[in-house]
Amino acid sequence: LGPRASRSGRANVHRRPGFFPEASPRLQPHRAPRPMSLIYTSDGSVRCPFSLLLGDLLPSRPTPHPTERMRAAAYGEHGPVDAVVVAEVPLPVPAPGQVLVRVAGAGVHPVDVKLRAHRLPDIYFPKPKIPGTDFSGTVVDASKGGGRFEEGDPVFGMLPLLGATWGSAAEYVAVDERAIARAPSSIPLEDAAALPTPALAVLQALRAVEAEAGGSRKLKGRWALVQAGAGSVGSFAVQYLANHLGMRVVATCSGANLEFVRGLGAEVAIDYTAERFEERLGKGQVAVVIDPLGDVYEARTFKAGILAPGAHYVHMAAAPWGYAARAAGPLHLSTPEARPDRVAWGLAKAAASRAFWRFRYHYVAVRPDAEGLGRVALLVDSGEARPQIQQALPLGGGGGGGAKTPTNL
Repeated sequence: LGPRASRSGRANVHRRPGFFPEASPRLQPHRAPRPMSLIYTSDGSVRCPFSLLLGDLLPSRPTPHPTERMRAAAYGEHGPVDAVVVAEVPLPVPAPGQVLVRVAGAGVHPVDVKLRAHRLPDIYFPKPKIPGTDFSGTVVDASKGGGRFEEGDPVFGMLPLLGATWGSAAEYVAVDERAIARAPSSIPLEDAAALPTPALAVLQALRAVEAEAGGSRKLKGRWALVQAGAGSVGSFAVQYLANHLGMRVVATCSGANLEFVRGLGAEVAIDYTAERFEERLGKGQVAVVIDPLGDVYEARTFKAGILAPGAHYVHMAAAPWGYAARAAGPLHLSTPEARPDRVAWGLAKAAASRAFWRFRYHYVAVRPDAEGLGRVALLVDSGEARPQIQQALPLGGGGGGGAKTPTNL
């Protein structure tokens, strides 16, 4: 993983509980799956009234093909990378509203590693699990889609983070049309797999900021602070704030990444291992803060008084490495981003800031968004943003059945 997003140059498939009868014992589900679902029909679509009440939150589920198969990375239990194996699994059959995509690249971000390494109950994170949320590829079957895409269209997209067993480390993915867009034409198709989750996180975080500020022109020339500026989210945030909004960007990173962050567009890069960002910024200087590590920096930011009146502090729903063990809480959700109490507290602070605080607080959890991906493609093709890829790896490392996947899965 490292400071920038990675992608897999080759792809493979995935499955949900009960779909790996002949695979490694580590992929067997904890209990037999129920033959019927209260929420889903047999073809994977969402039942009424859930489709009316929660249609935007509940994606359709692909079903396994009875005969056609492919290879995929998967794990049956949370744990180290050794828990992940490469296995042959059934091809996913798209549910109504979905298309089938042959994967060109699968993005690997910190959230993918945390979801694999840290324990989550099956109700949040059913297993066996195919890792990966981001992908790019070519539509090969659009017969069940809504007509937005045709066979042969190059696309990129984001799969649900929680609640689904299918992932992007696969030869094919079946995905809702509302979660994909046409891929940028100015970069290799596989490179687009590094974009969806970090880019959507930034756009969704700044959507309300831009609206409340009176448009992007009102932010031009003002100061923005990006924490973890060399990370997958931070690197896109620096580019968007500097190149699209015209803001003056301060970004924190390690000393090894100072030049990298400056190259993205940061006017000031701060080595967080050598100095504190509070000491480089003046009182009331910052108009926007993008913080993927709010559990570390939020209190320090507020105490330092660097936020201008009417400024916007954006707490991304994420947690730093090594935070999980001491932040599991009473529900034993060892990935802090998934804890309902933390989400509720973040939303409560956002509501309180509207009425009582001198600045606005935003709590943002990224979600699939076709419209947002369309904006990402335009930003890339206009030259205002580029995917930042640390390295490209094949799915199976050395390939071959039973080979371990790369360590960044």
